[in-house]
Amino acid sequence: MKRKDNNNEKAPFKLERGSKRQKAAYRVTKNQIKEPMKNIKAECPWNLVPKEGDPNNKGRKYTVSVAIPGSVIEIAQSAELRTYLAGEIARAVTIFEVDEVIIYNEDPTRTMENTTSGVYEGSNKPSDPNIFLARILQYLETPSYLRKLLFPVHKDLQYTGLLNPLDAPHHMRLDETSLYREGVTIDKPVKQGAGSFVTCGLRKDVKIDKHIKPGVRVTVELDLDLIQSGDNVKNYKGKVVSPRQPREKHGLYWGYQIRLAKSISDVFKQSSFGSKANYDLTIGISDHGDNAYTTCSKLLSSKNNDDSNDNDDDDDNDDIKNNIPSTFNHLLIVFGGQGGIENAVEVDENIKINRNDTRSLFDLYLNTCPYKGSRAIRLEEQILITMSTLKTLIQQKGAN
Repeated sequence: MKRKDNNNEKAPFKLERGSKRQKAAYRVTKNQIKEPMKNIKAECPWNLVPKEGDPNNKGRKYTVSVAIPGSVIEIAQSAELRTYLAGEIARAVTIFEVDEVIIYNEDPTRTMENTTSGVYEGSNKPSDPNIFLARILQYLETPSYLRKLLFPVHKDLQYTGLLNPLDAPHHMRLDETSLYREGVTIDKPVKQGAGSFVTCGLRKDVKIDKHIKPGVRVTVELDLDLIQSGDNVKNYKGKVVSPRQPREKHGLYWGYQIRLAKSISDVFKQSSFGSKANYDLTIGISDHGDNAYTTCSKLLSSKNNDDSNDNDDDDDNDDIKNNIPSTFNHLLIVFGGQGGIENAVEVDENIKINRNDTRSLFDLYLNTCPYKGSRAIRLEEQILITMSTLKTLIQQKGAN
C-alpha cells in the first residue's frame, strides 16, 4: 500500500527520463536552436565565376613551396594526435596559399617509398611517418565528393573524420556556381572519340572533350551558360584544363601538390612545376638564422631608401638585396624538425658541408620567431608564424 501524505500536499512533478514531456521539451529546444541557423550562410570570399578583363581577377604566376620533415609526426603519442597534427599542417599551408608541400626524409636509416598509393591489407607494421603525413595531406586537399573514388580504405585515414575541413576554393558545395571544378573520370559508355564523362560533385555528370581512362582526377572548365540556362539536359559539358589555370589566369588558389624527397638534398633537385622550373629564391627557417623582422623590413623599405643619406643603412640593404633576385617565379621555404635544418644537413651524405655552414644552401636564412616565451616552437606553429611574417615580402617579390 502507498503511504499517505499527512500534509495532503501534492508531490512535486518529476520529469522521468524518456517521458513524453521530456521529449517534447527537447524537440522545442532543438528547433529553437536550429531555426536561427537556417538563415546564416557563410559568404564565399572568392569570385568563382571570374570574367575576362576584370582588373580584380589578376592571375598569379609565381608559386610558393614549403618543405617539411615527415619525422614531425613521430612527436605525437597516438594515431589520433598524429592525424590531428597532419590536419593542422594542412590548414596552415592552405590558409597561406602554398602551392607545393615537399615532405623530406631526415632519417638515413629509413628507406622511403616514392608513392602514397596502395590498398591497406591489414598489416600491423607501423606506417612510415613521411608516407603517413603525405597521405593525410593528399586526402584533405581532395574535395570531399571525390574522396571515396580516389582513396581506398586505409589505416592511416582512420581518424580523418576528426579533422577540420580545409574549405579551399576548389572544395565546392553541391549547388555552388563556379567556372572550374575538380572531378574524376568515370567508367560510363561513350562513343569512340567523343570524350569521357566526369563526376564533379554536381547533380549531373560532365562530358569532357578528351578521352581519359576512368579514375583519373582532372580540372574541368565548365560550360556555365548550359548549366545556368535551366534546360533539361542529360549531362553538362566542359573541357579539361591544367590545374594551374585557375591560379595563373584568375588568381584562384587551387590547392597544393605533394612531393616526396628521400633527403633534404633532393628537395632542391626537383619540382612539381616542370623539369625547367627551378627554385629561384630559397629561404631556410632556423633558430640560428637572421632576425626575419629586421631582414624583411630592410627588403620592403629598400625602394623608399634609394634617396636616403644614411650610407650605413644603404650598405646593409645592398648586402641583403644582392642575396636575392628582384623577383622570383618559384619560392622554396624549408623547415627543420626537432634538430633543425642543421641536423638534416648533417646526416645527408649528398651534402658535403659542415652543419654550421647550413646557411650557405639558402638565399636567406631566417629566424622568424626570435622573441619567444616557449622553449620550442612546434612545426604547425612555425609555419603560421613564418608565412605571416613573409606574406608581404612574397606578394611584393612574386613575379606576375
